[in-house]
Amino acid sequence: MAHSRIRLWGATSCLLPTLLLALATAAESAPAFGPKEYVIKPAVPLPAIERFPACHPDKGGQLRVENGPNGRGRVALAVVVLNQRETVVMVEAPGQRRIVEQAVRLAADNTLLVWMIGPPGAGLGVSVTSAGACLDVAITTPPPGASVPQGTLLVRGTVRAPMQAGVSVNGYPAMIQGTQWAAEVMSANVFGVVWEAIAGGAATLALLVCG
Repeated sequence: MAHSRIRLWGATSCLLPTLLLALATAAESAPAFGPKEYVIKPAVPLPAIERFPACHPDKGGQLRVENGPNGRGRVALAVVVLNQRETVVMVEAPGQRRIVEQAVRLAADNTLLVWMIGPPGAGLGVSVTSAGACLDVAITTPPPGASVPQGTLLVRGTVRAPMQAGVSVNGYPAMIQGTQWAAEVMSANVFGVVWEAIAGGAATLALLVCG
């Protein structure tokens, strides 16, 4: 899991200075595109062209192509091209693999081209996994610089991250619903000024704790 050092500072007032650190965490890899299933139909034009972003393109990713996913018939010939440089060609023939996975280079904005021929109803499954997950977390309440009583404090915020991501506030796990999260923490906790946090997935808030 990739980390960066984030330096936190707090002001001293009332009884105790408290810093809230909301930290979003996710697996080292996360879906960048798909999985999406393409099915051969007379009225569906090919090739299909898809565009998708990647948060950490420098870390690369993996392209996965499956011929005949979920019990569908296999296409006779398929060509998948990522960013006009990464190509997977699949042929339905004896000895040919049904699933191809290969490491790929990603860009901040990516283009995927999918072309195939075969009998109606045959399908192709395509997905791209990014080695770096997209993380964006924010604290919405309490507001910055607020004075709060000692004891239990309800902290709320927003998060944009993969579905398997988690959020914690000063080590307390948060409940997540959609893009909203909430966590109960002890406002009297005092923390050091240097934390390890996932790059892009941390938000800080200075509070004044009054007795």
